[in-house]
Amino acid sequence: MEDIKTVIETMNFPVREQLSFSFGDIEQCKDLFIDIFSEVDKTASKIYWLPEYIKVIEWMVDTQGKGLALFGSIGRGKTVINSFIIPILFYRRYGKILRPRIAQGLTRENLSQCKWAYIIDDIGTEEIVNEYGTKTDMVSYAINNAEHYLKPLFLTSNLTKDELIQRYGLRTFDRINRLCKIIVFKGKSLRQ
Repeated sequence: MEDIKTVIETMNFPVREQLSFSFGDIEQCKDLFIDIFSEVDKTASKIYWLPEYIKVIEWMVDTQGKGLALFGSIGRGKTVINSFIIPILFYRRYGKILRPRIAQGLTRENLSQCKWAYIIDDIGTEEIVNEYGTKTDMVSYAINNAEHYLKPLFLTSNLTKDELIQRYGLRTFDRINRLCKIIVFKGKSLRQ
């Protein structure tokens, strides 16, 4: 009986493999995070250090083949991290261009422009899209594609885990859990 490796090589199967990244050691990642955060968010008069940020920094040290899913309370910096810090990190370190999208405006066309990874802000706010008579939940579509092709996935939402499961179903949430390190943001809004 042939081993799986021989079968894969003979049949030219694509091998699914998650890519793992590192942006340095813990101190380097913390400095990088603070540097980029202060550069991209000029609206913040002061950067408040949140306990959730250390979890992001730990992810930066070794992504373990996962993206990030930042869920929870409003006004805690989730969008700044997801839509600004993450793309800058990947561009600076790996030359990868990530194109953040807002869930409310997702289409197949703008998702197709995200060649390497999906960054989707504010999931749970989008409407079902009617494409040529077919109703499509574009967030679930993106998550399914990310799972199928093992693309890095980065999400934010103000919804809780239970609300996300109610909105997208357990199957989709299970895929998020597989593809992302989930960090829950708690507390009052920092917006002033």
